[in-house]
Amino acid sequence: MIKPRVDLPSLFMVLSFMVNLIVSFYFREKLIALKEVGIILLVVGAILFLYAIFYLRSGFFGETAPTLDHLVTEGPNRFCRHPLYLSFIIMTLGIDIMMDSIMGILLFWVDLL
Repeated sequence: MIKPRVDLPSLFMVLSFMVNLIVSFYFREKLIALKEVGIILLVVGAILFLYAIFYLRSGFFGETAPTLDHLVTEGPNRFCRHPLYLSFIIMTLGIDIMMDSIMGILLFWVDLL
């Protein structure tokens, strides 16, 4: 039997990010939060995402199965265990705040569960 080579957590992360973008675009309300806070969160998440991709470039575009027998504690992994997931979380919250979407923020919290 051939085992599919799909990283399900990554696929779920990208799909939930896209659904959240669509919801926050179509369901806008006026929030008290400043749009600048959302922009700052979006930029911080994007910088973390790019840092993680450039550091992990061989694993990002190649084999994703673990090949090490020890815990990686260099690069972006010295700050958190899954820097790509964290960057998507930060960017999603930033977009929801920037787009003034209460539904997007609620969906963001549902995605975290």
